[in-house]
Amino acid sequence: MLHFHSAEESLTEIDHQSLMYQMKDRPFIRPEVFQDAKVMPDIFLDPSEQKAEVEIALIGRCDGHGRSYGMMCWGDTPDMNYTTQGRGKGMLVWGNNEYDFPHACAMQYARTGERRFMDYMLTAAQHWMDVDICHYSKNPLLLGGQWEHTRRHVKDGVMVCSHEWVEGLLDYYHFTGDERGFQTAVGIGENVLALLETPMYQTAGESNARETGWALRTLTALYIETQDKKWLEKCEWIVRQFMVWKEEYGEWLAPYTDNTLIRVGFMISVAIGSLMRYYRIAPSEELKQLLLDAVDDLVEHAMLPCGLFYYKELPSLNRLGTNTLLLEALTIAYELSGDTAYLRYGKLTFERAVREAVPSTGGAKRHVEDAVLTNGAATKNFAQSFLPLTLYYTALVKEKMI
Repeated sequence: MLHFHSAEESLTEIDHQSLMYQMKDRPFIRPEVFQDAKVMPDIFLDPSEQKAEVEIALIGRCDGHGRSYGMMCWGDTPDMNYTTQGRGKGMLVWGNNEYDFPHACAMQYARTGERRFMDYMLTAAQHWMDVDICHYSKNPLLLGGQWEHTRRHVKDGVMVCSHEWVEGLLDYYHFTGDERGFQTAVGIGENVLALLETPMYQTAGESNARETGWALRTLTALYIETQDKKWLEKCEWIVRQFMVWKEEYGEWLAPYTDNTLIRVGFMISVAIGSLMRYYRIAPSEELKQLLLDAVDDLVEHAMLPCGLFYYKELPSLNRLGTNTLLLEALTIAYELSGDTAYLRYGKLTFERAVREAVPSTGGAKRHVEDAVLTNGAATKNFAQSFLPLTLYYTALVKEKMI
């Protein structure tokens, strides 16, 4: 920045100009304005209705993400669970905005008005556009797509429909007017369309529910944004696949081994959440019943006697699950049916999530590979849990169940 001033200008004013350049003022929009505009999901509560312990948990999850310094890493975090599993072959596995961290932060900003949540969104989205996108490749199935979590952000990277999102990029575009957000989102959508033409997606039930589930969420968001029917046509194709899948297998069973089909609750919940987004723009009784049947199947077969849902149906993985995505599925069933029993099924999962300790942040910095890291959780933690927790919490309050 070049700041021209007279010789009489004080150092205090020069310092003020410098600080304004480094962190400029931003306009503030009150949560009730977002709520009245209906541009966000049903995540708003009057301050008098809010429960302190839940608000603290949501804020803690958002603030509790780690920080990574370095030109290639600012705006992203390594996922230490993936890293310790060995997925990085001895190196850090970077999250690459898995589960759309910017979108969760944008919604948290909308419901609270706290500036730092918007700053988290802006920082992560800028990293996403610069680093997490394939900007050049001779392979058309890579170009424009979003890299799945991997080492060094792109090394050994692949493109899969279950790891490509656009809602946070569209939020970034709406908040800033920067057309790169819109263009990057469209590029991801084009990549998803290309991937859906490959053989693995042509037979219903041959991939898990989250693969085409996440694709549906991405394409629905792009249709809402652009009103271009090419996105809607592929959405309709995915919805028909889910219907065929249900007819063929009875439920959305996923191939786990060559001879085993099992329920994976959180993956089915991804599909339910995405199908509900489509339902809101193209409601039908058939789709409504499909969604309710899927949730009923989870309640009947995936819920353990203790009141939690299992991780996966395979006997060796039939342990206690804590994935909050099931709360979104239950809230959707409540919304469609008006039956509060669906909310009761999620009480223990919700209570455990609210009580869960928030990882400490900050502390001593450490130099690992080409990044400087601080303590904190992977951004995936907040990205995955925010909307399910908040939708469920809002429904509980409205029904006076909390």
